[in-house]
Amino acid sequence: MVLTCLSALVSSGCFEPAEPLPAPHLNPGSPDLVRLFSGLETVIETALTQTTASWNTTITSHAIDVTSANETLWQSFHTAPLLGEYDDGGPTNVTGDTAFRIASLSKVFTVLAILLEQQKGNLNMKDPVTKYLLDLRENDIPDGVQWEQISLESLASQLSGIPREYGQEDFADGIVARNHGIANLQGAGLPPVHADDLATCGTNHETSPTCFRKDIIEGSKKRPPVFPPNYKSTYSNIAFILLGFVLENVTGKSYQEALSASILEPLDMHHTTVERPKDSMGVIPAMTNDWTYIAGAYDPTGGLYSTVNDLSIFMRAILNSELLDRSTTNAWFKPRSWSSSLHSAYGMPWEIYRTTGLIPDSDRGVTLITKGGALYGYYSHIILLPEFDLAITVLVAGESEGREWLEKQVLTATTKLVEDIARSQARDRYTGYYKSLQINSSITFEINGSSGLTITSWISNGTDFMLEYVGIHTGQRDLSQGRIQLVPAGLRRRSGGEAWHATFVPNKRTADSVIDSCMINDVDTVMYGDRSLQEFVFHANNEGEVTEVELPAFRAVLRKHPKAEAMVRPAGCSRWNYFQQILGLSVSTGCVQK
Repeated sequence: MVLTCLSALVSSGCFEPAEPLPAPHLNPGSPDLVRLFSGLETVIETALTQTTASWNTTITSHAIDVTSANETLWQSFHTAPLLGEYDDGGPTNVTGDTAFRIASLSKVFTVLAILLEQQKGNLNMKDPVTKYLLDLRENDIPDGVQWEQISLESLASQLSGIPREYGQEDFADGIVARNHGIANLQGAGLPPVHADDLATCGTNHETSPTCFRKDIIEGSKKRPPVFPPNYKSTYSNIAFILLGFVLENVTGKSYQEALSASILEPLDMHHTTVERPKDSMGVIPAMTNDWTYIAGAYDPTGGLYSTVNDLSIFMRAILNSELLDRSTTNAWFKPRSWSSSLHSAYGMPWEIYRTTGLIPDSDRGVTLITKGGALYGYYSHIILLPEFDLAITVLVAGESEGREWLEKQVLTATTKLVEDIARSQARDRYTGYYKSLQINSSITFEINGSSGLTITSWISNGTDFMLEYVGIHTGQRDLSQGRIQLVPAGLRRRSGGEAWHATFVPNKRTADSVIDSCMINDVDTVMYGDRSLQEFVFHANNEGEVTEVELPAFRAVLRKHPKAEAMVRPAGCSRWNYFQQILGLSVSTGCVQK
């Protein structure tokens, strides 16, 4: 049955294996990166100065940061010629320490703080929210939210099914309607609303009272659910407000104090806060904006101020699992629910995208772990690319189109180059010809085109094992049907070796079923003597150079041979004599040269 399922892969339309190579080492002083970022600076500067931009550059400022897991690689700053009103000091040029409103990026901090409390044993994400917020145990309406069926994980994953807001963006508030271009509610076809039907707070960011804990709890108990719990994803700000309340209850601290103790102080992030900085420390756009907006209960869902320098530190901490253990970080990066798109999903609270548009000449999917945020006048986005140990932060004060354009330029150009660097470094480190000094076994690894580390020849005990391997996995001993590719396991064995796994990658074909792609993540299918035939372990010397590859199932270690590419099998050689020749054995091979 296993072989039947595997052979079915050949007729499916498959994509390239994701994350095919280890993350590259990125040096900000390398010529390639210097050229890349110099080119990006030129492209951005041209858009800003030659009126080719699709947004109003005279009122839009930005700060951009690109970081590896180790250090910042590049930053870009622009201060708009026209700025808003500054009450406690004049404006200054945008730098890495300039404060922006980061809006819904705040949700990432909230979820991380909750996960850290779980790591300490103070809560469990599977618990119902009513375990920590007792005042949600009773609803004020018969068909209210089933709070006891909503877990903390559901809240963090946009699967709670609860309403999006309390009070916010209520068009019955005239200011909100006018901000959306509606001057006359009845003229727009909306009926009159009694004042008692309006929320008691937060209906607009200008004149409405700030919402606090009691307002949110009481208001949430009066609303019916949007969906049943865990039925379908729908964006909810209230969900993260409630998570903030849980954090406060569990820690006995205010939201700001809890963040400071668990995240901001350990990471030396001194410019991230719910309290508004001095105007002179931030950037205020010359348009309707939320610089002075007091979020109150909305702090955990969208109230933070921060800088690209602080967020760069934050991104590195996430990539390196500085606060969470690695297994929790790995789980944190995984989807929790589908969105309405074929290629995106919700995480906790990530917006996760899979795209084949970033790697030229390849249909390999790249995973983007992202979170966006928006308040009036402020637009923010963070993007993590774990397979490259890379993160991008884009903060904009001004028009939203600026963030979208800037992000596209930086993301596409950087990903293309980093992919090339990863491929080049892997080619130097792993490719080549490996042979045993004891038996007739050898293997050749290459990286060609857009493929990962591919086996191009494989002899085991004098047998062409590539044919055997393909036959095992497809039922047909036909090398034209695809290739054998290795993918890194992200593990080191006790010996210190790097573990990789082989997978058979069918040639791209049109799917002959309603399922338009296939899963090829089965890398532990065939065993031999209780070891996987698909496991490979690369070993390096003290200088970090790979010198051998171990094939545990074959009980063999093959040494890297620097002159492999110069060796070809002479015509007329038997298989056994051919291997005597390439192994350098001092015996007559009996090969006949033609």
